[in-house]
Amino acid sequence: MAYVSWGPVRHISGSQAVKWQIGGHEVRAVVESLIRNIWQQVENVALPSSFDVMTYAEAMSSYGSDKPDTRFPLKIVNVSSLLPDQHRAQLEGSGVTLEALVIHQSDCQLFLSANDGNLEEPGVDRITITTDNEFNWLDNCRVTRFDIPLAAEKYAAINRTLAVNPGDCIWISQRRSIIEGGSTALGRIRIRLAEIAEKLGDYTPPTTPHFLWVTEFPLFTKADPDKNFLAHGRWSSTHHPFTAPMWQDIEAMYAGRVSQVRGQHYDLVLNGVEIGGGSVRVHDAAMQDYIFTQVLQLTDSEKATFEHLLHALRCGAPPHGGIAIGFDRLMSILCKTASIRDVIAFPKTGAGTDPLFKSPATVAANVLHQYGIQFVHRP
Repeated sequence: MAYVSWGPVRHISGSQAVKWQIGGHEVRAVVESLIRNIWQQVENVALPSSFDVMTYAEAMSSYGSDKPDTRFPLKIVNVSSLLPDQHRAQLEGSGVTLEALVIHQSDCQLFLSANDGNLEEPGVDRITITTDNEFNWLDNCRVTRFDIPLAAEKYAAINRTLAVNPGDCIWISQRRSIIEGGSTALGRIRIRLAEIAEKLGDYTPPTTPHFLWVTEFPLFTKADPDKNFLAHGRWSSTHHPFTAPMWQDIEAMYAGRVSQVRGQHYDLVLNGVEIGGGSVRVHDAAMQDYIFTQVLQLTDSEKATFEHLLHALRCGAPPHGGIAIGFDRLMSILCKTASIRDVIAFPKTGAGTDPLFKSPATVAANVLHQYGIQFVHRP
């Protein structure tokens, strides 16, 4: 944790600098330097001077994942934007976006055999284009229904944009227009196609590492099942409750437009695996108190556990931030092993036990006494 900037850096040029629209560029510079040195010394690979940057919205829209694997080119296309106004309005009225993943016979040879397999995903329809349905393939789609069928000339325009021809396959799905969560249905199809193609021997991932920063995550969420049992319908923090909002969205946060607020949160992704994550923190006590009280709606007892933090911020704190690197995950990638258990010094068993330390184990009564703990036998 260290002092960092609280907004986009103005004195650094370049496309990736422009894409980094949050604070914490000092963290980015240090981490990229560290990773470059590791790969140079361990792999004898020279990495680029800066890693690619992608917003959460772009990652989820184009790849269907908040940790996209950019080694293979399959990309998701927004079909809603290609529809006539009345059809697009019908989808917008339902709060959904129609999107597609197209497998072309001409330039997706690596994935054709995988695509022929028994691959399914809830909420996804698979349409093979033929000469019979070339100009009506949406009419019988299982995931969407339009009040008025599309005209043939509209299909022709959509087909040209998607570059689809008879023999091509279209995976099509609806998702919420407000992007949320860590993956979409088409994103999961995309990953499974690559996994199957690799198992079949049709696709070999490139050896060049694909590093990527993902930024501008939603600051708050209601789409995380791991947090819902504590939130009870309230907003939760996507990263943690101390992450700062993007300065452009502060007004929206105070106006109650919570779903529109993006955070100064950054994840480092390698080949579709998150290897690190961090954020710029809130350094203003009033803002932090507002997030606790008005957005997250913490009870007095929940908020009391953070009183020491609010006190520290009231005493004065500069903009600060940091990052945590998943060292075990990083080591597993460098050691070319699929499981982090192969590189953890003291791995646990599937049951959660530690063979080295013989934990968990029975604790003697005199040891418990030292900590003021005693067994309570329930009838």
